[in-house]
This record gives sequence, structure tokens and C-alpha cells, in this order.
Amino acid sequence: MKKTLLRIATLLIVTTLCTVFLPSCTDHYREYTYGDFRYVVEDGEVIITEYTGNERDLIIPASIDDMPVVTIYSGAFLHCDSIKSVVIPDSVVRIDGLAFNQCENLERVTLGSGVQEIDFSPFSHCDKITYNEYENGYYLGNDQNPYLALVHAKHSGIESLTIHPDTRIICGNAMEGCTSLSELTIPQSVTYIGSYAMERTALQSIYIPETVVSMGSYVFNQCNSLSEIAVSDQNPSYKSIDGNLFSRDGRDLLQYAIGHERSSYRIPEGTVEIHSEAFAYATNLTEVVFSDSVEGIGHMAFINCENLQSIDFGNSLKAIDGAAFSFCKSLTEVTIPDSVQEISYSVFSNCDQLERAVIGSGVVSLGYGVFRSCDALNEVVFRDPSGWQVKTMYALWGNKIDVSDPTQNAQALTGEYIDHYWSKK
Repeated sequence: MKKTLLRIATLLIVTTLCTVFLPSCTDHYREYTYGDFRYVVEDGEVIITEYTGNERDLIIPASIDDMPVVTIYSGAFLHCDSIKSVVIPDSVVRIDGLAFNQCENLERVTLGSGVQEIDFSPFSHCDKITYNEYENGYYLGNDQNPYLALVHAKHSGIESLTIHPDTRIICGNAMEGCTSLSELTIPQSVTYIGSYAMERTALQSIYIPETVVSMGSYVFNQCNSLSEIAVSDQNPSYKSIDGNLFSRDGRDLLQYAIGHERSSYRIPEGTVEIHSEAFAYATNLTEVVFSDSVEGIGHMAFINCENLQSIDFGNSLKAIDGAAFSFCKSLTEVTIPDSVQEISYSVFSNCDQLERAVIGSGVVSLGYGVFRSCDALNEVVFRDPSGWQVKTMYALWGNKIDVSDPTQNAQALTGEYIDHYWSKK
């Protein structure tokens, strides 16, 4: 029963990822078969999507029809219980999250020398794998470099972690459960850090060397003590501004150091995008001021900033993505500037102290559940009340709605039309 539930959960995750990321999940790509492998082709390169065979000692091909195999997709080897050993060819550049999930008899993994990225929990529930050990870490690699990838820490109670000096990859979720980890040095050999790699650790500061050129999503998710993210001045991909992580050109704010004691933060001029969960769980913040360069706020960017009271969105913001300010329980009033065009789903959901909202004249769409569970909301003002309609998810046409009464608007957005899309003609 437990195995079945795990398999169902994994399939749901993989299906969701497929919808977002995998080219073959669109009508523009066709899935092919090569022996026991299923794959798609993108720009002349092969992405392995599924293995259907039962080999004991599996060697993944380096090429198919003279095209290099470069990616192993999420869940491609899900529950392949027959496999005891697998050799990943030098052609493979990326191994996606959960790629070998629940291969319960897998004992030996040889990584090709060309692997550059390994994302979250690639070998989850593969409890028989023999790892190469160094200090407090478990590693996978090959004969030339046994420590190519740090897969995960030895145990959750560690306070410090010394990474092998030959390691190139820190896998996603590598420090999962290491809530006491407060000391970590990333060696100059590391070029990639996977998604959620340092999630919920007790790190207070981290230094990213110049060699790290790529990182997955949410690397520092819920690192509540992290007050400084420092980056080498020579790093070609990233930089630090006031102890926070930005893209090298400064256009993307990737991660705010949520453990910093400051209560007010002004997003610097030149920032264009706030990435997903960039400020999530920044509980010390009470005020955020956006510069006029900011155009987009990502998914769940400020979720659970429970003490956030004041937001100045600036004058150039165009879009606010889903659940961006969900569970910001100290907000009492928000004013969406006229520059904003789209407000996605659940943006202010569970802001249970929110009483008043002003929707700017430029807004043309509201996603479903924007004010879900905002029980104190009693006034929603539309600066331009003309032409609004509501419709359900699959409806082709909407029904006109009068939004001239702020009190009725609040009731409709939290009640009768909470799960409807609001839009202008």
C-alpha cells in the first residue's frame, strides 16, 4: 500500500512537471521509441522520457540515430526495480529531478564525465545504492572522479559539511533535513547547485564562488537564519546586492536573504523581475518598496511574509503571479497601481487581516481566488469599473458584472464569484 501511494504521488509530480517543462508534452514534439527507451528530440538532441525494459545492468546509449542523448527526464526510470547498475554516458548533460525515483534494487550508479546538472532527489527511495563517502557526504561519480556529485549529506543532525574539492555538482535536496547545518563552504570546483539543495538549513551566510554558473530553483528555500548571500565578483552568472542574490545583470532578484534583521527593504533600481519565492518566509519584513524598474512579481514571491504591513508597488509593475502575497497576514490594505495588467490566481489569499483593496485602471484580468479566505475584506475599489465580466474556467463567454459598489465587490470576490475569472472584454 505504501509503495502504491508513493508511486501515485510521484506520478502526480512528474505529470505536473511535464505540463510545465517537457517539450514532448506539447503538440510540437513527437515521442519516439528506441529499443526499451522512449524519447523526444529537441534541437537535434535526445531527451530520454521513459525506460520500459527490465535489464539488470543497464548502459544508457550515448546517441540515438546519430543524435546525442543529453537529458534524462523526470521519472524516466521510475520504479525500474530490475536495474541493479546503471551507466550514464558522457553525452548526458542533465539529469532531472526524480529521474531514478524508487529504483529499489539499484546498487551502482556511474555518472558520465559530461554531466553538469542533477536536480532534486534524483535517486529518492533508492536505498541500496553504494555511495562514495567523504566527511559528512555521500557522492556519486566515475573512475576518474568518484566525487563528481554530492547527492546528500550523511545524516540530518550535522552542523558542518565539508564538500570534496573535486565535486562539480551539488544535487537538488542534497542537504534535505539538515536543519542544524550552519557551516558550509562551497569549493571552487562546484559549477552547479540543484533545486532546494540547502532548504531549511541553519546557514547564516553563504559564499558562492566564481565557478558556480548555474543554480536550480529555491536553493535557499526557508533558510530562516540566512542573513547574507555573498558572491564572487568574478562570477559570470550571479552577483550580490546588499547581501541578496541577483542575476549578474541585476535584472532578476533571485533570493532575498530572509534571515536579515531589516524590517524595510527597497528593491534596487534596475531590477525587472522578482523570482518565485524570492521573499518567501521573510518574517522580519514589515515594508517593501518597489523601484519603478520592476515589471513582474513571480509565483509565491512573498508568501508567508506574515509581518508585511506595507507595499509600495512603484509605477511600472505589469503582472503579479499566482499566490504572490498569500498568507501575508499583517496586510490591511493594498493598492494595485494603474500600470498592472494581470493579477493571477490566489495572489492575496489567506491575508486574513486585509480590509481594503484598490484595483488599478490598467488591470484587465483577475485570476480565481485572488482574495480567498480574506475574511476581513469589506471594500474592493475598481478605478475603472467599466466592462468587467466573470466566467468559470471552461466557459467561452462571461457574464457582465457591476463593480461600482466596493462593498458588493468584496462580497463577490470572497463569496459567489471566488472561483471565477474576472476580466474586461
